[in-house]
Amino acid sequence: MRRHASLLTRGLGGIVVAILLAGCNVGPRASVSPEPSLPVTPPGPTPSPGEQLVGTVRVTDTGCDFQPGPQGLHEGPARLEAVNSTSGFGGAHLWRILAGKSYDDLAAHVQQEVALAESGQPGLGPPAFVGDLIAAEMAAPGIGSGSGVLRSGTYAIVCARHSAAALEPRPFAIIGPIQVE
Repeated sequence: MRRHASLLTRGLGGIVVAILLAGCNVGPRASVSPEPSLPVTPPGPTPSPGEQLVGTVRVTDTGCDFQPGPQGLHEGPARLEAVNSTSGFGGAHLWRILAGKSYDDLAAHVQQEVALAESGQPGLGPPAFVGDLIAAEMAAPGIGSGSGVLRSGTYAIVCARHSAAALEPRPFAIIGPIQVE
């Protein structure tokens, strides 16, 4: 798996959409545990029967890293866990990259978001070429998870956090590509 993490703070649009979807019970659900201790691998709830663990993302003020789940990913119910070790609101989004676009296209989008956030400009929001959002977001410190359904394809994890230049959480790093069979 290729890992690519680039610093920034961008992405209010995607986070707002994810929060609205979670709150409206229209899209993936997110669960949050308030102010837990922060283990290297969060204990997290046991997956529902048939639900696979995508892995655990740790988001910090300077980057994010990913510890994949114990098995390869396949189509079906899945859960993404996140540990927010930033100084504010943060989290991770798992996005499927739609046909005709690539991981590199999404990485370029995240870089644009980083540059805009660093200059205090409004964000672009999620690109039109991603779908099937699974979001795990929470206040710091915190452990959270998001559930959804994976389909075959290429995915990436986009990490978001508050930045000094932007008062709302913005994408600042990307991890992937992640293949789902």
